[in-house]
Amino acid sequence: MTSFATTSTGTRIAYFEAGRPWRPALILAHSLGSDHQMWAPQVEALKSQYSLIAIDNIGHGDSSVPAGDYTVADFAEAVIAVADAAELERFHYCGLSVGGITGLLVAAQHPDRLLSLTLCNTGATIGSSEPLAGLMGHDPCSAAPCSRPPGARRVPLLDPACNLTPRQA
Repeated sequence: MTSFATTSTGTRIAYFEAGRPWRPALILAHSLGSDHQMWAPQVEALKSQYSLIAIDNIGHGDSSVPAGDYTVADFAEAVIAVADAAELERFHYCGLSVGGITGLLVAAQHPDRLLSLTLCNTGATIGSSEPLAGLMGHDPCSAAPCSRPPGARRVPLLDPACNLTPRQA
């Protein structure tokens, strides 16, 4: 089923629901140049275990194509707009490539909304050596450790140099 959410700037975000609505929610975010259909094999495999939501990100698939550039912050806002439209208080998140980078920002800005964060074939940068800190407006590597929701597992964090070398929290 296709539904739409609207961001604060009026951008319409298409999202597609599958699975069992009473099960834990999993939002899937695709890579650049793709759309929600890239997740078809995963949706088929997971639909009995999750309430699945696959997003068509800004400028992709059935979502709006606003003029100008899009930022990771715009993509993260779209994820939260979809979660709000779908009435998801908390959700699992899986993002591929830029969908993964988007997930990093969602986690930084809305850690209380995430049940888990899965980042696939992604990094803290795209096309340059500018770290995620430039996208977030602060250096997450020098900040105090993030708080975890009750029951969340410890995961590797980036080292203080933000070079993607895992260290234990």
